[in-house]
Amino acid sequence: MKVILGIMGVLVIVVGGWAAWVLTHGAKPLAPPPARPAAAVAQLAALQNYHRQHAERCPQVQIDPALEKEFPHFREALATLRYLLDQDGTRPSTSKFFEQPPPVQLDPQVEAQRRARLRALLDDPTLQLRYRPPKDLEQAKKDFKAGEPIAAAWTESANLISFGLYAGGGSRATGLPDRDVFSLVTTILHELVHVDQVRTENASPGHGSREQETPGYAWEHSIPEELKGLLHADAMSKVETPLRERVGVVGCPAGQPARPTTGGARWILDSVQVNPPTQWEGWTFDAKSTSAQRYGIPADPNHDYQIDGKWTRPEEFDTRGFTVDLELRAKGPTNHIAAGVIWVGGSGLDTDAPEEKRSLQATGRNGGTATAQSSVTFKPQPSASEIKLVIGFNWSVQFTYHYRRSQ
Repeated sequence: MKVILGIMGVLVIVVGGWAAWVLTHGAKPLAPPPARPAAAVAQLAALQNYHRQHAERCPQVQIDPALEKEFPHFREALATLRYLLDQDGTRPSTSKFFEQPPPVQLDPQVEAQRRARLRALLDDPTLQLRYRPPKDLEQAKKDFKAGEPIAAAWTESANLISFGLYAGGGSRATGLPDRDVFSLVTTILHELVHVDQVRTENASPGHGSREQETPGYAWEHSIPEELKGLLHADAMSKVETPLRERVGVVGCPAGQPARPTTGGARWILDSVQVNPPTQWEGWTFDAKSTSAQRYGIPADPNHDYQIDGKWTRPEEFDTRGFTVDLELRAKGPTNHIAAGVIWVGGSGLDTDAPEEKRSLQATGRNGGTATAQSSVTFKPQPSASEIKLVIGFNWSVQFTYHYRRSQ
């Protein structure tokens, strides 16, 4: 389920996948805190001291470089959230979010236990946070400006959260995204609750409910008023500049990963094998590509189809593993149908992803287009000296990426 805040803050449930949504027009947004520059300076100093005294609490999750490029203060948002979750005042409260009587009453004892698990999630190097920009940036801005609900972030698995263009909020007046630290923190916190639900409650990322969304929104609104000065946009973009130059804004290393290097085994891409080795008429691909295309005869309404497959693969990885993104698009011929398939597998790798995640199919009918996409997280088998990652496309082409162990 996807949860959207509609007119007057009423909870609306829409079939789909879990996501933290940027509010539609007419709703009461979670407003940034008032400007308190002096308080922000004092709180930033306390935040720095916290991380200096507890260096192990600098977030150790895997952060996509593209995420930090899009949101320059993303690492500060994570470190601030880790600090806030250690403060006694940060407690989920449905009364701060729901204007109507809450559909689910939270159990204080259950949420107290969740609080410790949320802190632990930020210390987990197997949790991946990545950036997923919209396919059509200008259209996304137009949709947002028009008041369409836009996913700010979504939980894809027990080890993967994706963040969209509006994870830091946005302006309905202009359609432009914001880089607001306060909005980032609340978005991250919401999705961490969903990751916890997947890990501890056997929840499915693609099937939400009121019971599962209520804690997410309640935690999102749990930051105490007296601590909000940390999250004012000016605090991160202006007030702390001299502090950042000296020791990093939050006491965690500035401009470099907060987590220590893992050391140990690494696997590096050694070669790529494609079968068949050369393309033939109606196909487009090569050994270096991470995409392939199968197309028909444009002038023939019974065969003017096109099948496109795209995927990602790492240059290297360590024992924490990696995630492969799969995309498939099938445009059917004018007077017929066309089916496509893309799948991922390999050897020396383990994954918890079900078959329907590892193999996608799409069928375009009568000129229409069908799409499918998924993400599959793999972990290397510790004893593997060589690992193979295999991508298959449309029953005919297979790409095999060979990785060798470097240490």
